[in-house]
Amino acid sequence: FEEIISNIDFTPKTPTTITSKEKFLEEIEMVKIQGYGLDNAENETFLRCIAFPIFDHKGKIVASFSVSGPTNRVTMEFISETLIEKMKQCSL
Repeated sequence: FEEIISNIDFTPKTPTTITSKEKFLEEIEMVKIQGYGLDNAENETFLRCIAFPIFDHKGKIVASFSVSGPTNRVTMEFISETLIEKMKQCSL
């Protein structure tokens, strides 16, 4: 894990890019707590993505799926009010 992180380029691509190892590790902890990952225009200025794991019958993560779209359509409001719950249902 440390070897992978040490090879990440934290050069900013947008105003919201994660630019440090510390912030990246904080984000990973948040993903563990929330149960999903969010790319809030961190790589492309006008693109937002949310990803959920897919679990097998034993509760093991076997895959993942994501929804991506332009930030004017995939708003934080839409994510919090609609996408999180619908995607959570699909991931079980």
